[in-house]
Amino acid sequence: MEPRKGGIFGLLGAIILLLSVPFAISVSLVEINARFGISLPFEQLLAFLQKASPGLYVAIISGIALNIILGVLLALLSAVVMLGKGNDTIAMLMTILGIIGSSSSFALVGGIVGVFGAILAIIGGAISSPSASLTPPEALFVAEGLIDGKDLVDWIFCENKIVVAHTVSMAIRFGGGFIIVFWAVILEVIAGVGWIIGTIWAAIVGGIVSWAFTTILRNRKRRKLQGLSPDQILEASHKNFPLSYSDVTSTKVKKGRATVVTLTWNKRKGIITIPQKKLEFEQTKTLLTKLLGDKISFT
Repeated sequence: MEPRKGGIFGLLGAIILLLSVPFAISVSLVEINARFGISLPFEQLLAFLQKASPGLYVAIISGIALNIILGVLLALLSAVVMLGKGNDTIAMLMTILGIIGSSSSFALVGGIVGVFGAILAIIGGAISSPSASLTPPEALFVAEGLIDGKDLVDWIFCENKIVVAHTVSMAIRFGGGFIIVFWAVILEVIAGVGWIIGTIWAAIVGGIVSWAFTTILRNRKRRKLQGLSPDQILEASHKNFPLSYSDVTSTKVKKGRATVVTLTWNKRKGIITIPQKKLEFEQTKTLLTKLLGDKISFT
């Protein structure tokens, strides 16, 4: 997707975050007045809460202030992206601000609107990261995949070997989600969100955060490797390694909307996904047969 569209998502998220403040205030007036059996305008209600419930007072004030600040910052960053000046740093900042916005919104009664805006901001951050791919001129083809079911890698098929280029580790892929789950528990204690809402929120936002971090970091890693030869890519990181075709013990190829190739060697396993629009199945079959001979089985 065009990176500038990430600016549109981010701007929509910023606007919703800002609009969530008056909405949350109106909902707070109704619910808090009902809880305490009073009928006060917002200014007097805050003065009452400052004495009657300091914790709730701090949560409301903090949530309002943070949502306004975050909304303004997100709007500015989104405008930069829409002007074509976006980069990975701005994309990461938008994602982080979205995470903070989703948290601050839960400090507000009726803050679910702000959470929706924050989610749009996180999505916008991921989209605004300019996409990148590895295409060394010496490579026969390059495909994405997993290694040992954990880390994301790019598989660079060359004439005499495969270069496995590490892009994103499992810790980074799922770390953001785990942090969100942990933070949801904290919110449940501080703001009384509740286990059900907190868990649903953690699952949705945590999954989107993991996807956003993965997208941004993978693009940034690939950009650092662009223009390098396969041998230079190997030297760029100790996590990158060569795989000789003679070391491969078996190869399973499954045809579908995308061709899925499973390689095994030395008790390790790699899964490679090749979209049909990138390389058709028959082309993949011919090329892999040439490189791996009778070690291939097709399903």
